[in-house]
Amino acid sequence: MPQRGEIVVERLTGNRAMVIEVVSPEEITCRFADGRLEDRFTFEVEPLLSLRDPRGGPRLVRPTASSGSPLAV
Repeated sequence: MPQRGEIVVERLTGNRAMVIEVVSPEEITCRFADGRLEDRFTFEVEPLLSLRDPRGGPRLVRPTASSGSPLAV
C-alpha cells in the first residue's frame, strides 16, 4: 500500500503522482504534475521503480568512458 509522500505511477497512462493522503487501504488521493488533485484506487497505481543499481549499488550505473556513450563521465 502506498504511503503519504511516495511517488507512484498511474498504470493506465504512466503519469507520475505524489500520494497526498491514504484515505483507506483501497483509495488514495494523489497530486499530479499538472496540479490536479484526484482520488485513485490503489490497484490503479504502482510504485515508481527505484533508480538504484539492480546489482545492489548505491545509484544508477553510469556509462564509462570506454563504453563510447556520449553521457560517459
